[in-house]
Amino acid sequence: MSLLSIQDLKAGYGLIEVLHGISLEVHEGEIVAVIGANGAGKTTMLMTVSGCVPVRSGSIHFNGASITKQATCKLVQMGIAHAPEGRKIFPRLTVLENLQMGAFTRKDNQITSDLQKMYQYFPILEERKHQLGGTLSGGQQQMLAIARALMSRPKLLILDEPSLGLAPMIVKQILEVIRELNKTGMNGEVGKGMSVLLVEQNAHHALEISHRGYVMESGRITLSGPSQDLLKDKRVQEAYLGFE
Repeated sequence: MSLLSIQDLKAGYGLIEVLHGISLEVHEGEIVAVIGANGAGKTTMLMTVSGCVPVRSGSIHFNGASITKQATCKLVQMGIAHAPEGRKIFPRLTVLENLQMGAFTRKDNQITSDLQKMYQYFPILEERKHQLGGTLSGGQQQMLAIARALMSRPKLLILDEPSLGLAPMIVKQILEVIRELNKTGMNGEVGKGMSVLLVEQNAHHALEISHRGYVMESGRITLSGPSQDLLKDKRVQEAYLGFE
């Protein structure tokens, strides 16, 4: 079943159109990767799904409902969480306060237990929970951005360049958390994993961790299919994987 469905989407900034009619789907329980060169429109696509960039034409549906003109705050309540490029944490709030902000829309009694889950995923955050977010290292800020998004208990986790500029060990840790969430979700139940829409500069990592992938070029989807097939595609290898 399709959890997120984007059809013939056009969007941009001012007079400039960045997305020229893209279509993309994320099914329940999937990790879907979007790869492409800088400036291809990947971040704009994610920002449009999250309601930060207005839709010019086309449609976006989530869980069967149209969200084409939905406000960002409502999207969080509906089950979409976005860890943006550049982390965008609250630098003058502590790690704990950043995580609590991620649960701002919730009214259940599981927030405290979910905080403990974030500390299990990323132990350094518990060590630094009283430290200001702006004083963390880049890798720690990325962990915090992802954990903050998870604190809303999303059905769909949107990740924009989670490995950008990070050390290989931290990248490995983040990818392992994404895999675990996709397999079992935050409740640890097999078969009830979280869906993930991933934009990632490292095409090899993105396609290895995902079920399906899309290639975006100049605001258009030019190639799509199972990730293992894209890894073997000569066009993808030459353009994004460093093969000749």
